[in-house]
Amino acid sequence: VEAICQVEEVLCHAKVIEFKDNCIRLSLKTFLPMAGSLKYQLSLEKMIGPSAVHHEMLIKVIPGTRELVDVE
Repeated sequence: VEAICQVEEVLCHAKVIEFKDNCIRLSLKTFLPMAGSLKYQLSLEKMIGPSAVHHEMLIKVIPGTRELVDVE
């Protein structure tokens, strides 16, 4: 439980979906920049989709440590 809280604090807008054995599965949200902040202005017709994108990440660590084994 302590590890879950630490991960959520470090990653803004991250939620722990599952914490099992040596694997942590996260749900992350990436915010897209506003049109006015883009270096090159895009036409509104090309601006399709949400202002935020949801991702999932799987982190595997060595049991008993916080050393990473793999991140997917």
